[in-house]
Order: sequence, then structure tokens, then C-alpha cells
Amino acid sequence: MKIAFVIPYFGKFPNYFELWEHSAAYNKDIDFLIFTDTPRNKHNIYKNIHYIYIDFDEIKRRIQEIVGFKPMLTSPYKIVDYKPLYGCIFKDFLSDYSHWGYCDSDVIFGDLKSFLTEDKLNNYDRIYQHGHMCIYKNSDEINVRWKTKHNLVSYNYIEVFKVGGVKMFDERGGMWDIWKENKWSQYLNEMEFADILPIKAEFTTSWNKDPMIFHYDRGHLYEYADGTNKREFAYLHLQKRRMTVENIDKDNFYIKPDVFTKTVDKTIECTDSLGVSYAAQCKLKRILGSLSKGDEMVFHIRVAFRRLGMYIKGENWHIKYKLY
Repeated sequence: MKIAFVIPYFGKFPNYFELWEHSAAYNKDIDFLIFTDTPRNKHNIYKNIHYIYIDFDEIKRRIQEIVGFKPMLTSPYKIVDYKPLYGCIFKDFLSDYSHWGYCDSDVIFGDLKSFLTEDKLNNYDRIYQHGHMCIYKNSDEINVRWKTKHNLVSYNYIEVFKVGGVKMFDERGGMWDIWKENKWSQYLNEMEFADILPIKAEFTTSWNKDPMIFHYDRGHLYEYADGTNKREFAYLHLQKRRMTVENIDKDNFYIKPDVFTKTVDKTIECTDSLGVSYAAQCKLKRILGSLSKGDEMVFHIRVAFRRLGMYIKGENWHIKYKLY
């Protein structure tokens, strides 16, 4: 079994990206393929992290060739909607891998192989389901499941790829429901990773409301409490949080709200300006940006008419639609 994570990245890397690289490098059996127009080869000393030069126009060309029409892809951030297509977009780079996946740049990895076991990789078509990490079996049939159009809840790929705004097609805007409705095999366990909520300055998750501190120790990531390492995690997702990086040992450090620090005893002041307000500003900016685009109205009309047609035919009477 061999896994490759695919990460297209355009723009400036996070200020703690060296810690991302270092934690990725500890997972020696997993390759990280970073497609970017700003390669870091002169800085890269890790054998399992590969920087591949590609420009944004080439990404768009590859996507158009796969979907069969010109996609609305005016900014690199919109690429998140195309994550489920990576097995097709980058097929020529993935032939040597049994699995491929995607992950974000705002994470710190633990010992992934402790969680991505041979048993899980053998028995599930998909492991996890979030945009910050998701792994698929590398097969021609599984790699095109994003094309499924008969799902009745989510948007389908044609609707999503013809609109400029991000619709989270990699998650609850598409693939979550496509996978669920078709009852394809998947392994889900939200407690194996720490997905930090962006609405609080403290580190909390959807399943843990108590403030948390983390300890990274030579390829392993733990929750740190009462002077000891407690639960071990596959990874920590920081949700684009602004972080300060102190002068730390990259093999052994603590992660507190808004800072990577060498000691857990240091008191860190959690401020809204670094936590809550920044996350809220990012979300508000995306919403306002989407509403300013004329294709948004067309998108929602198109979805509404599809659902109305299904209702007339009686195909979606059992569906309880959700507002995403």
C-alpha cells in the first residue's frame, strides 16, 4: 500500500509551513506531491515531499479536459471544489500509488500510518471526508464517482463547476451526500483528528468544548493535559488560524492557541483578533465575494429548477433538504 497526498498550492505558504514539512517528512511511507508555481526545491530536504512546478492555466486546462466544458475557475481558492477530481487531474502522477488523497497546508501531521492502517486501506473506498484530509482508493471507477448526477440532495458537478463561488463540493456541498446516498464504503471517525473550531480563540473541536493544548514529539501528535501526553491524533487542523512561531525545536514543541512554543508553562493570551474575528472575516469575505458574482443567481435558479423537476416526477419526496 502506498499513499500520495496531492496539494495544488498557489501563493504564499503559511509562516509555519516548515513545521508542516517537518511533520509530513516523519511519515516516510507517504508521498506529498505539491503542485505549485512557487516551488521550494532549494529549501526542500525531505525525500517524500515533491515540489512539481505547474501554473494555474495548466490546472484549468487539465480540468477542462476532464469535465468536458470550460469551468469557472477564476481564482486558486476555487480549486477546493475540484479536490475530488485529483485522481483524474493528476492521474499521470499517481500510477504508482494504491491510494491518493488531499490535505491542507494549515495542518500539523502526527503518525498517520497508525491511523491509516492496512486494514482500513484494504476495506474502505474512502477514509475520512473533510477537505483538510481525505483518502481514496486509486481505481478508475472510484476516481470518477464525483460525476454522479442522480443524487437528490447536493449540487452536482456541472452546477458547481459553472459557478465562480466555492460550493464545498469536496464536502457537504457534494461528495458527502453522493457517497452517503450510494452507500459506498467509507471510514469516518471525527475523533481521530483535531479539527479546531474557528469561532473561538481557544482550541476546541466539535466533540470537545474544553480548551486544548497539543504536543508534537518526533512524528507523534498528542493532546497535552495535566503534565502528560493523553490522546494521540492523526493530525491537527488549524483552520487558517494565524500563528506565531517561536524559536523551537522542530522535533519537539507545544501548540497553544495562536503560537508554536517550546514550553507549555508559558502563558499565552488568546485574542479575538487572532482567533474569532479573523475566521469571521474570512467567511464574510467569501460570502460577499460570492454574492457579488452574477453567476450566483444563475446557479441557485439552476439548482431550484432541477429539484422542482424531480419533485414533479416524485423522485425527491423523501429528501429533507438542508441549507448549506
